[in-house]
Amino acid sequence: TSEILKQFFPDGKIPKLSPPSYQIIDNRIVLEHENEGSTLIWQKEGDSFWSIYDHPLAKSGPIKVKAVRIGYNTSEILEFD
Repeated sequence: TSEILKQFFPDGKIPKLSPPSYQIIDNRIVLEHENEGSTLIWQKEGDSFWSIYDHPLAKSGPIKVKAVRIGYNTSEILEFD
């Protein structure tokens, strides 16, 4: 097991994903991430669950977004009003 971990994490540290990048186009939030294997998730204020990002989000009230991927530490959370 430790040999497998060394293959994935040669320096022994689990990498942290960078935050998603975004653009505001036609009052919608368009998200992207430099790591093609990551998944972007988002949450409206007051929700207890996260949704998978699969289309631009309406810019209507507070929204949180972050990048996740198995084997990586989650990115910082971006917040939009």
